[in-house]
Amino acid sequence: MKRYLNLIALLLLVSCGNKSRNIEGLWLFREEGESSGSTQPGSFLNLARDGRYTLFIPDYFDYGYWTKDPADSNTIQFNSKRPENHYGARFSMSIKIYNEKYLSVFYTLPSQVEQAGGGNNLAFDQVGSQLARAIKLFRSPVQYPDSLDPYSYNLNRWRLRSPVPESCRQIQFRTINYLKHMYALFREQDRQQSEQYGYPYSPSPLLYGQNGIATIDFDQIAPYWKNTFFNQSQARQSCAMLYALFDEQLHVPQKYKRPDELWTVLLKQMLDHALARDYCIPGQEPDTTRVR
Repeated sequence: MKRYLNLIALLLLVSCGNKSRNIEGLWLFREEGESSGSTQPGSFLNLARDGRYTLFIPDYFDYGYWTKDPADSNTIQFNSKRPENHYGARFSMSIKIYNEKYLSVFYTLPSQVEQAGGGNNLAFDQVGSQLARAIKLFRSPVQYPDSLDPYSYNLNRWRLRSPVPESCRQIQFRTINYLKHMYALFREQDRQQSEQYGYPYSPSPLLYGQNGIATIDFDQIAPYWKNTFFNQSQARQSCAMLYALFDEQLHVPQKYKRPDELWTVLLKQMLDHALARDYCIPGQEPDTTRVR
């Protein structure tokens, strides 16, 4: 596979005019024909004000820096910083911005990239990847502040699979980073009172229900979450750390208006306990035998 491959997205014009519009923020991708009201879109592109971006196309996560082409303000250039990238270190989207809420997108990928995923899991960090050829790009109904953006690079480090075995403290950092991601996600959803709420792209050993948070058996956890770890043993270690949080004293609010509010309250308590407890001290390691 060539080191540099171009991913070119041609966005169809959806209305008249040629005004430059703001494109910063979170954008959700949906395949052609999928309902615009779907709460589980398959991919996202987050364009942060500080010039960073994060991109998720199941089950591939990419990050780096984005800029507008100085020669053409309708072209976005991406500079990937992912150590092991499969779309090329540099790629671009050719865009025409006519509507801040909706854009039609059609793109193709070089055949070498598509072939790399076929039967070769290691080529995609042990996760499969299917890339839609025709998608719609919608501005997310919830836009997150820079200080607590769950789709920022800093709160998505848990998605980056290590090429070597990690230490206990690295696994604990990854686990805490996931909790921070989910806390930021639900906190802002609840504040903005959006009609859409949920946790797309963020599977884990935790199940978020209308009346609380529960754990999931290890064999039922989405492969994407387990494959962000070096191996299944280290995934079990992180899972045990999450399970251990349910042994702590958690206050469950009796009244709440939305599930986001409930999840935010519980996650804040779990995060506080995770930050205060060192699961890597001998004698305090979480029991991995509880991970069924």
